Amino acid sequence: MATINKEHEGYLFNFLFGRKSNKKWTLGLYNALNQTNYTDPDEIEFAAIEDAVCMGAKDKFSFTLCRNMNAYEPKITYSPIAPMQQLMYAVMVYEKYIEKNGFDIYGTKQIKLPAPKLVALYNDEGSGASSKEMEVNEGSIFARIRLFNINYKKNGNVLNACRPLKEYAWLIDQIQENLKHVGIREAVDKAIGDIPADFETRSFLVEHKTEAADICVTEYNEAEKS
Repeated sequence: MATINKEHEGYLFNFLFGRKSNKKWTLGLYNALNQTNYTDPDEIEFAAIEDAVCMGAKDKFSFTLCRNMNAYEPKITYSPIAPMQQLMYAVMVYEKYIEKNGFDIYGTKQIKLPAPKLVALYNDEGSGASSKEMEVNEGSIFARIRLFNINYKKNGNVLNACRPLKEYAWLIDQIQENLKHVGIREAVDKAIGDIPADFETRSFLVEHKTEAADICVTEYNEAEKS
């Protein structure tokens, strides 16, 4: 039976928050997670990684803001190896940042890089914490990552601080509920069709309904997969 592909659910998140045309929503997400009040979306510069698909990073996105390199990944389910995965992704991002800015890593001049802010967002209906902090600390390798539960029924403080994030969580919750009664395509179509008129993301999702549905839907043969 077809279901929401968990990676594709992450792609849908990036479809909303990882696009240049939606920088306003990205900034709102940043403010909600960091308890800040930045107002200029144009200060955001996305760090594009052209080969992200082949390197397994299509479900992640990153951007610079306020001297920070922000790497976001919707994990959908909690994972104890999230810090290591985000650290590996951050290395890719910094490589692209250094290349884009023409920095000479073999020279003698000091290179000032934006500080990393690693974030993983997961969707958990259980009783787990709404947010937590984890670390990678292996000898000389150290990284800290913040994890946020963005399930529609959890973590109201963060969701209420970013309306598009709450609307995304509502959409995923509706799709999951619809799947109890209809197939995946119908579940996605109905959820988008039922988006309340006052939702900030409604016009965008309705306009890109087919693309958004394609991102959510996976129809594959398990035999072929194996």
